[in-house]
Amino acid sequence: MIGTLFILAIIIGNILSFWTVINLKDNGLDAKYFTGHFLNTRNILKLSIKTTDSILKRKYFLIGLSNIGIDVIFFVIFILFIRSLPSSNDTACNVFKEFKSKQFNAKVEEKYLDKHEHSYKTLILQETDSRFKNQDFVNDKSNFYNFVKVGDSLIKKSNEAAVMVRRKGINKVFMIEFGCKEM
Repeated sequence: MIGTLFILAIIIGNILSFWTVINLKDNGLDAKYFTGHFLNTRNILKLSIKTTDSILKRKYFLIGLSNIGIDVIFFVIFILFIRSLPSSNDTACNVFKEFKSKQFNAKVEEKYLDKHEHSYKTLILQETDSRFKNQDFVNDKSNFYNFVKVGDSLIKKSNEAAVMVRRKGINKVFMIEFGCKEM
């Protein structure tokens, strides 16, 4: 909805800008199509003041006023759009909920920063019947990824945030944390 209003404001704004430029050029004034919107708006309002013909005066004034109005509408829609984006906490909570729902009992086959995926912390895990890529630990605050080594066994139960790391002589449990304030 907000995206549609945003696009509509851009279209109307461009039509008004072109109409402003055409009217300014028809009156022998300098006008720019793409880089002089605010200057063009000021000039069309000045033209409305200088013009003696009452019909043209009203026309130029309404064009200038419409330009200002669409600028305000565009700004308000832009602010509403920015405010409608999910917060970092919402994103963290969604990722955390998705992570908690997973379960695995796997061995770490590979560990690397995936250069093709924003250098995400990546583990390639091997279960008895499948091999899969896991990038769940990108935003983890528990230091889990730094601790894990290739060859470690990882156990995670469904609906839990804990991951157990098993290594020769070491059994360590990490409580995975993504910075979600609600949980």
